[in-house]
Amino acid sequence: MIIFGSMALVSSFAAPDYTITTPFRILKFMMIVLTGIWGLFGFVMGLTLISINMVSNTSFGMPYLTPLAPWNSYDLKNFFLSDIISDKKRPNFLDNKDKTKR
Repeated sequence: MIIFGSMALVSSFAAPDYTITTPFRILKFMMIVLTGIWGLFGFVMGLTLISINMVSNTSFGMPYLTPLAPWNSYDLKNFFLSDIISDKKRPNFLDNKDKTKR
């Protein structure tokens, strides 16, 4: 509980704006309550609920965690290891007719 509380305190300084920190505070208090009541099981359950919520969200018609949520190894490899300028193909999750970049 002390370790989770200290991680939450340190991570609260990462957001630059006060309006951005409000959802994080709510999640932080939810996680502290779950961890306090059920211990490690509550912490894992809270992380699972947050992960399920993030996977089910979409933004502009695209899954929020693309290319992780619909698993695509090519796009995931290019996300971490590719150079944007020298890559000749568009990501597969965009589902364009023209797969090459100009």
